[in-house]
Amino acid sequence: MKLQHNKLWLAIGLGVLSAPALAATIECTLTPANSVIWSGETLQLAASCEGGALDSITWLQGGVAIADAENVALSGDTSKPIYFTTTAGAAGDYVFTVAGTPKAGSGNTWGSSSAARVRVNGGTVALGSTTAPSASTPAADGACGAVSGTTVTTFPANGTLCAAGKSSLVITGPNYMTWSCLGQAGGVEANCYVNKGVVYTVSVNNLNPSGGSYSLNPSSGQVGSGGSATVTATPTGTNVATISGCSGTQSGNTFNIASVTQNCTVSVNFGAQPVAINGACGASNGQTLSSAPTSGLCSTGTASGVSTGSGSYTWNCEGSNGGSTASCSAAINAPVSSGDDPGMGGGLWVPPNMPNRTVADQSSSSMDVSYVPGCLNGLFAKDSSSACAANSSYTGTVSGTSEQRTVTLGQGRQLVLRYRTPSTITDGRRIKVGAWNGGNVVVNMKVWLSASPTATYDDVSESCRAQATTAPAINTASQDSVTTTTTVWGKTTTTTANYCKLLPNTTYYFGMEFPETVSGYSARFQVDEMQADFLK
Repeated sequence: MKLQHNKLWLAIGLGVLSAPALAATIECTLTPANSVIWSGETLQLAASCEGGALDSITWLQGGVAIADAENVALSGDTSKPIYFTTTAGAAGDYVFTVAGTPKAGSGNTWGSSSAARVRVNGGTVALGSTTAPSASTPAADGACGAVSGTTVTTFPANGTLCAAGKSSLVITGPNYMTWSCLGQAGGVEANCYVNKGVVYTVSVNNLNPSGGSYSLNPSSGQVGSGGSATVTATPTGTNVATISGCSGTQSGNTFNIASVTQNCTVSVNFGAQPVAINGACGASNGQTLSSAPTSGLCSTGTASGVSTGSGSYTWNCEGSNGGSTASCSAAINAPVSSGDDPGMGGGLWVPPNMPNRTVADQSSSSMDVSYVPGCLNGLFAKDSSSACAANSSYTGTVSGTSEQRTVTLGQGRQLVLRYRTPSTITDGRRIKVGAWNGGNVVVNMKVWLSASPTATYDDVSESCRAQATTAPAINTASQDSVTTTTTVWGKTTTTTANYCKLLPNTTYYFGMEFPETVSGYSARFQVDEMQADFLK
């Protein structure tokens, strides 16, 4: 039989003992008088003796004194318990008694002690019974109290340690406290703990108590460092709740604080439902852009992030106070592969390192006007008396690639038409641009003429370029200047005019550009070829 001092000792049956009256014969009472335990469990036994004049008391097991005096010896009339722990296979009945030595000269004599009966792996026994326990006692599991798993700054109260079973001794570590709630009659032992740490207080301030109420979880507001807390608002009538503070986030009437790291206050304010504001797309919506827009996203509402999808940029303009959300988008003017100029009839072309330029052939129809962008289709600028808006999609592909092209006019993007001169150049011809209906273009426009497909407005001479908001035109001839002599009423006048010089049987490139932002009908125009010295 083994007796041991164990941190999981079962504190059973300690009663409050009344002060004994002085008696000639000293008698002792043992508690609990009878008990049933299972193999491996621990039982605490205590003794209380009358007389008040004992020198010592010694525990006996089966009439034999227990040798471990440190753990089991009694001093005077003060009871010091023993802990009886069974070992595997130690089933049977055990009887404990005590023997005392009266104090010399006290006049007292040793009487007797009651017996503490213990049955291992046994059954039930009636309180006060003097017989050994009999067959099986139902097992009772231990269960941790509500304090287990929380964070505390002080030692938890004894009554909070276990919800079922008796608590063992609490062991205190540097960051935690642990204990067990012991089962009885073979019941399962529950291992419990609390964290030792900083506890913060979350408080709530209701700014308009007449507008609604709130609840706080945990209700005490005490939260261990890094723990969470929730405030739930309950508005009255048609009121709504606005909740802020403690770095939390509001979802409906619930306010969540994910991590409490300091004492803080949550403010709850109840008020009338604010006016709903619907989101609406801004100026960038519906445009064709070479890069994701950063401005003009929303005219009202809050813009979400811009996403790049297949052929378009998309974003949302989110309403507020319950307002609707608008979905917005802009087409992507995706860069296409560049290569060598395929020449007249070779199709659309993007010159190397010039992603904003699109080159196309002149009109193939019998008419003398190319309507540009004029719903460009395939390889040619087709005629269209109604023209098009700023963006025109080509159904053909860029030469040398399988990529389709979308051209956007404005902000420096350029459209260039290829032309071929005849074998003889006629002086005093011109090519000009007008609005789609033959009037002025109204918006600022640059045009230029060059034998190079990559030339810009600034690369050519002044006589080979024009800029106007009316009808920009370039005059052409076989030489740079032409001098004309006329005689009227006997008076001779000599005039010299500068021209953009053309060579015969040569391909020329007529470039067009709107330097500023244009959109919709303001970008519709036509190239007047009636007076131009180019082949049809």
